[in-house]
Amino acid sequence: MPVSKTAPRLECLSGKKWSRGIRVSTTGVQPLKLLFVVGMPRSGTKLLRDLLNRNPAIAIFPHETHFIPYLSARFRRFGDVSRRENFARMYAEVRRTIFFERMIERGVVFEEAVWHGLLRGTQFRDVIGALFEYYSKLTGCPIVGDKTPDYVTQVPLLHGMFPDAVFVHIIRDPRDYALSMHRAWGKSLDRAAHRWKHQIRKYRSDVASLRAHHCEIRYEDLIRSPQASLQSICDELNVAFSDSMGSLSEPAENLGRARGLLTIDAANSNKWRTELRLDQVARIELIAGNLMAELGYKVSATAGDQNLGPMQLLIHKLSDGIELYRFRVRDCGGVLAAFRQACKAYRYRGVAD
Repeated sequence: MPVSKTAPRLECLSGKKWSRGIRVSTTGVQPLKLLFVVGMPRSGTKLLRDLLNRNPAIAIFPHETHFIPYLSARFRRFGDVSRRENFARMYAEVRRTIFFERMIERGVVFEEAVWHGLLRGTQFRDVIGALFEYYSKLTGCPIVGDKTPDYVTQVPLLHGMFPDAVFVHIIRDPRDYALSMHRAWGKSLDRAAHRWKHQIRKYRSDVASLRAHHCEIRYEDLIRSPQASLQSICDELNVAFSDSMGSLSEPAENLGRARGLLTIDAANSNKWRTELRLDQVARIELIAGNLMAELGYKVSATAGDQNLGPMQLLIHKLSDGIELYRFRVRDCGGVLAAFRQACKAYRYRGVAD
């Protein structure tokens, strides 16, 4: 059923519009195409999402969900969600997530009755599928998706739920990625390189073994030749490229060098050459250099495949947690507010760090 033409509309991220009111029907529904944008944090996932959202056929949530793995692991406790009281308990749980809070701040409320009315079954995939369908009806777009970087490790879960979904994976030079993680949140360069290597390998192994539909691009290619990179994704989605995808209607970044920019910064690469010491570069390359070379990144020192030991990882993880909490304190404006946000973020994340 189309979006009600008389419903008031709201402007959302990257020029997408949505309607407050929809009519629910389970007949004559065209199947949705689902899209998951994944990648390591600080690798251009926000920029990619916002450029894709400029296509009139594509609507990716303007905020990261994070809660899908968490809810998947706990879904059975709610019982048969075809019963309204059970669905209501599940709805109350997800309503508390940061994703729903931020969508509400934008003026978008996924109403319980409408979401429940879109269910086509009682499995977890039916619940999440109904949420995507809800968003499709709100935006009028036949392709809907989610940009949550953490889901780079969740291909088996998501593919199992939606075997026809398309995964778009964006990769960034690990030296610039680690530098950006350090600049944004004070995180360890070594641990960043370690995670980059292991999570990207896992993603590539998962999509290959599952034969998932996917498209892989490099951040450096996206900022230098955005049309070519975006065209490859449009081809995978079987949707026409739109000239509007070459620019932004709102800044994609609120951190780092690209903060506040409405244009694509084609020079935002190779910062590691001037901002990292030679020993720091060498260390990153010893950890991740073999995969770097495989992905087409030229190694400046010695390529390696070293892993951090359990104790090293634990120390770096604790340090990273402290630095992230300090960032939250500054961002939230106080210790208590930062603590509340951190508790909520970790509770509903559902992905091992």
